[in-house]
Amino acid sequence: MDFLLTARRDAAAAHRFFERAIDQNDVPEKVTIDKSGAKTATAHGLIADRGLAIELRQSKYLNTW
Repeated sequence: MDFLLTARRDAAAAHRFFERAIDQNDVPEKVTIDKSGAKTATAHGLIADRGLAIELRQSKYLNTW
């Protein structure tokens, strides 16, 4: 389990984190994120660009990314 803590919630930081997490831990089956627009856009973009089969869940209380 990893987490990202930054001063600002921007797409570039979310992209770097998600890429690094996949490279170090392989492709997950599910990713749970909060309602952050940067994280949502990044996750959808990476899933589409790489053709990954990742279930993306958004929850205020189950946030693990």
